[in-house]
Amino acid sequence: RAVATAGTRFNYKQLQEAILLQRDENWLFQACIKIHSVVLQKGLSYKRLFNQWRDKQSKTQPGRLTENELAQGLKKLKAGLTGDEIEKMCGSLQYDGKDTAIAAADFEHEVKEGARKLETARSFERMIL
Repeated sequence: RAVATAGTRFNYKQLQEAILLQRDENWLFQACIKIHSVVLQKGLSYKRLFNQWRDKQSKTQPGRLTENELAQGLKKLKAGLTGDEIEKMCGSLQYDGKDTAIAAADFEHEVKEGARKLETARSFERMIL
């Protein structure tokens, strides 16, 4: 059975996949809101957190974390994320450079952007309903 939307037709399987994709994205965006809320509540900066979370024997440049260091840091942040959520979030990020790490500024941008996208989606849903 097809569902028509603004001139586009979807079969049931395509609609179901779109809903699951949206649910996955919303989960990621909700994780971003949780992280950013805790950072703001504690009056911290992402740069300061990255310096605290960086392993003492780390080969990364200051202000950058590997995927494992970031995962361990997010556990310490206690933002209400499960281990699975932390793993999925860390796995969704881009790590680059010779040290295969992410910079505090890049992580902050990703978190804020994710939080903004969820707020925009929620506003849009309220407008439609």
